[in-house]
Amino acid sequence: MKGGQFRVDMTSMDLRIDQDHFPIASSIAEIQWAPETGQFTMKNAELKIGKSSATLSGIFVLGLDEQYGPTVGMSVTATDVNLVPNDLGSPASPFDQVVFSGWSAPLYGALGIDDLVASKPGEKVVTKGRVDMLRKGLGFDMHVTGAGVTADDLKRLWPYFLSRDSRDWFVKNVKGGTVDSADMQFSFPVGTAAMKGE
Repeated sequence: MKGGQFRVDMTSMDLRIDQDHFPIASSIAEIQWAPETGQFTMKNAELKIGKSSATLSGIFVLGLDEQYGPTVGMSVTATDVNLVPNDLGSPASPFDQVVFSGWSAPLYGALGIDDLVASKPGEKVVTKGRVDMLRKGLGFDMHVTGAGVTADDLKRLWPYFLSRDSRDWFVKNVKGGTVDSADMQFSFPVGTAAMKGE
């Protein structure tokens, strides 16, 4: 077999985070498969998850690790990224671009973030680290830096399922402002990051 082409429509699927479900709608994504390299290349595709939306393209490479089993290397670019959590309206402006490079070990429940950069004019957030999603809980170890980030965008970038009470307070009480610069390190071993109802 020399290759293949797939047309994928994710409409009617759901993204599940803990006990929450978010409906997915997408255009038909065209994906080119190169079996000699184990590489899948996706052309621009429109994606909407819940109320958030973006245009995605990327490269995915299948691999096999002695410790983690099957792996997926990923390089993904999202443009015109509108982050709209359920407790917020539409943003004043979308992120022009979010670029992600990293890997996933699905059987182990691990996601590696080699580099995640979200940017728009005057704003930039860079994240590196790792997220573990296991039956005994969620854990993560991340280094986050940012410059020029507005309070509104910080609310959108803050995952709603992490430190819910603190985020709720921030959303309700911080009405404006800008973070000129930030350099933060987060380390929560698996099972120590509280999820819904914990």
